[in-house]
Amino acid sequence: MDKFTKIIVMFIVAFFGTACISTSADTKKPKNKIIDQFVSGVEINTGSIPLQTLNDSFEADPDGGPILNQKVELFELGNGECLSLVTLYNESGFGGYEDLLIFKRDKILVSLQRNLFFSKENGEVAKSDVKYDHNIDDSKNTKSILREDFDRYKIKFNTKVKSTCI
Repeated sequence: MDKFTKIIVMFIVAFFGTACISTSADTKKPKNKIIDQFVSGVEINTGSIPLQTLNDSFEADPDGGPILNQKVELFELGNGECLSLVTLYNESGFGGYEDLLIFKRDKILVSLQRNLFFSKENGEVAKSDVKYDHNIDDSKNTKSILREDFDRYKIKFNTKVKSTCI
């Protein structure tokens, strides 16, 4: 399945399907807080400055489709665990999606995706304009796509992220 088709499938699944997600009671507090914020449809607040912020670009269709850009923010959670928060605003000017990945070394512990909505046809999107969906996609297909994305942008991690998270 090509990248463009994968993106379309992700949006269809996110809009029409709701997935149940369970969190373990024995996980660390920062991880639980962040997952709760994500699932509740509120903006993620880690309480810290990102270790690194990078832009990740990829072709929506490997056969010459549009180039999509997403913002990747990396945070330390403690105990060797780190958070990758990825935001992509669609070209439509009405939404996009946000990915949450919690990882330790090269192992992804949690991977979730949610849609976000806004109405801004021109210019920068202010965080106050963004509304987050309560429907969380943690399907096998989405997890696979998020893993591929992670493998693509992790080569851009700076030394601070590598020494803290990898």
